[in-house]
Amino acid sequence: MDAARFGQFCGVPSYEIVWSDKDNFFKGLIPDSQLLEIKDMDKFWSTIEPQNLVENAYPKLVEDFRISKIKPKKPTRRKNKKLNQIDELNNSIKNISLGEPATKK
Repeated sequence: MDAARFGQFCGVPSYEIVWSDKDNFFKGLIPDSQLLEIKDMDKFWSTIEPQNLVENAYPKLVEDFRISKIKPKKPTRRKNKKLNQIDELNNSIKNISLGEPATKK
């Protein structure tokens, strides 16, 4: 099994699996003249299988596949504490009024 993708087939959680024949079990099964007519060999050797069946047959492979699909978290950038204090001071200064308070008429 070379590659797999998550998906759903008829509402059933599924994997699309691209199979490989490393030991040449299927060599000669399909005449070469017919194989030459196939444009996308990956689609030719792919099947859609229910996730639960693949998990039961290949648990380690499924786990490795899932781990490979996890995207690393982007590090969060934190403001320096001093910058936060400066921002707070600037906001406080903006709210200070140095003039006479307005009188009500």
